[in-house]
Amino acid sequence: MADVFSLSEVQQSFAAFAEAKGSCIDLAYADDRLMIARCVLPVTFEVQVGDVHKGGIAVRATLKEVEVRPYLLRQVCTNGAIMMRSTAGSSVATVDCTDVWLKEALAVASSEEALAVSASEVRTLAGTSFDRAFMIATFMQTHRGFGNESIREILRRMIGDGSTGYALMNAITSVARDTSDPETRWRLEGAGGAIPAVLLAGPGPRVGFDALDIPNSDRSLDREFQLA
Repeated sequence: MADVFSLSEVQQSFAAFAEAKGSCIDLAYADDRLMIARCVLPVTFEVQVGDVHKGGIAVRATLKEVEVRPYLLRQVCTNGAIMMRSTAGSSVATVDCTDVWLKEALAVASSEEALAVSASEVRTLAGTSFDRAFMIATFMQTHRGFGNESIREILRRMIGDGSTGYALMNAITSVARDTSDPETRWRLEGAGGAIPAVLLAGPGPRVGFDALDIPNSDRSLDREFQLA
């Protein structure tokens, strides 16, 4: 049976992978219970004219689980999005993590094909308008656990930035960028990266709005979070 990886060995293997790709890891946090790191690779995608994203990979390891996910970094404002719903991402129980599994997971998640799919979803999101109340309600229902303060800040940053899902995605990831706690930042970057899959799924951007049982005006959401 292959030897089980420790968190430090996951970090070392990821660093070696990044170096082989001509890059290096941005180590956000590491101790004996948690390791979170990201790596930006020399591959770029234009989402909108002049709006370039670099592809990369994000890794999180705890005593219970190791996650490997595709990652996009928006260059204009250095917002990072972890593409949590990408089929190229994977996870495994830490006790089952081996060198073979980790290398394969890193290769799949960082492939140009996988990153191109994620960039294409973001590009589509940038060109699709949604009802703002629908977007916020969908985000709140699918990403429970963020406090009112974070929600208020996301709303503030989204207001005036258009009605596309891309505006919501960037609001979330910008809050993540300004968050110091590594676990909270990971969760916010993951929530932002999940927005394309969440909003673009189903028959259309407005279908199901009434079924969400949310206010029928985005002004009522503003009042709820005292943003008026």
